[in-house]
Amino acid sequence: MIVLAVTGQNRILQVVYGGLGALVFGVYLVFDIQQIVGGRKIELSPEEYIFGALQLYLDVVNLFLSIISLFTTRNT
Repeated sequence: MIVLAVTGQNRILQVVYGGLGALVFGVYLVFDIQQIVGGRKIELSPEEYIFGALQLYLDVVNLFLSIISLFTTRNT
């Protein structure tokens, strides 16, 4: 957000930031699913189901917001 405030409302930068955000949160989503499923070095115990659900929820919301920002760029 600070970078957008400094550079202004540049359509190309908004598309780049939206794409990078979608990529990053897609990777987070895969990593968090692997944590929940287990079988790796880092895994969640069954008692941490609330934390796992919160991780997935935040990943999906942030991924959705990044994808929406790709489609809502203004034609200025």
